[in-house]
Amino acid sequence: MNKSSKADIDDFLRRFRRGLAALPADIREDLVKEVQSHFDERLIQEKLDLAAFGSPEEYASRFLNAEALRAAVTRDNPLRLVAVLLGRVRATFYVIFVVLPLAVFEIMGLALVVTGFCKPFSSGHIGLFLEPDGRFGALGWVNDLGSMREVLGYTSMPIFIFIGLLLFWACHRLLLLVARRELALMRAGR
Repeated sequence: MNKSSKADIDDFLRRFRRGLAALPADIREDLVKEVQSHFDERLIQEKLDLAAFGSPEEYASRFLNAEALRAAVTRDNPLRLVAVLLGRVRATFYVIFVVLPLAVFEIMGLALVVTGFCKPFSSGHIGLFLEPDGRFGALGWVNDLGSMREVLGYTSMPIFIFIGLLLFWACHRLLLLVARRELALMRAGR
């Protein structure tokens, strides 16, 4: 190992210690010493690969999560345990209830744009369709019209395209906001 590798280890440990700032000082220092001891052993064996540990902040977050879970279990506080477990599933919750719906609406926006551009090729099957009694029947591309009639004509083309682009743009902007927020949280070590 050369000096830059030793400097990399020192930088890793410094950032790891900073990532553990939420822990009590004695536990934090014990963990840093343990990791440093592990690094020293691997350094002697010439088997140290810092990349295998991920970023120091991510590595520290594993210890923080484990300590929070251990504390919640040993203190027998049901509310704290629920809070810790919910924190662990936050990422899953985010994906299911925020990212996936936004992605679906983004795809729907693209589908509206494509449908609008297809109007000249299948004008009788694309548009806003009403039942014979005036109730809403369907919107978009309909193969089996039955007794429904299309009411917008070619004005549905720019409407579909505009609404589709607007829906796609809005969902894409929201997804970008979600991604930027998650990146900021990752950088902050949470």
